[in-house]
Amino acid sequence: MYDLYQQPIHLLGHSMGSHYVLYFLNQQTQAWKDKHIKGFISLGAPWGGAIKTLRVIASGTHRGGLWGNQ
Repeated sequence: MYDLYQQPIHLLGHSMGSHYVLYFLNQQTQAWKDKHIKGFISLGAPWGGAIKTLRVIASGTHRGGLWGNQ
C-alpha cells in the first residue's frame, strides 16, 4: 500500500493477528518503520494471554468444557 499511495500506512491486527503484526514490526529497523508505518491498531488482541486455557493446563480438566461450565 505504501508503494501505491506513497505515504505511511496504518496496520490493523485482530486477535492473534496483532501478535503477528508486532512480531513483524520488531523485525524492522526504526528508519523503515518511520518511512512506511503511520500507526498500528490492535483489535481484541490477547496481550495478557487466555486465562481459560491456563486453567485447563493447570488443572488437567475442562471442568464441563473449555468455555465454561457447559
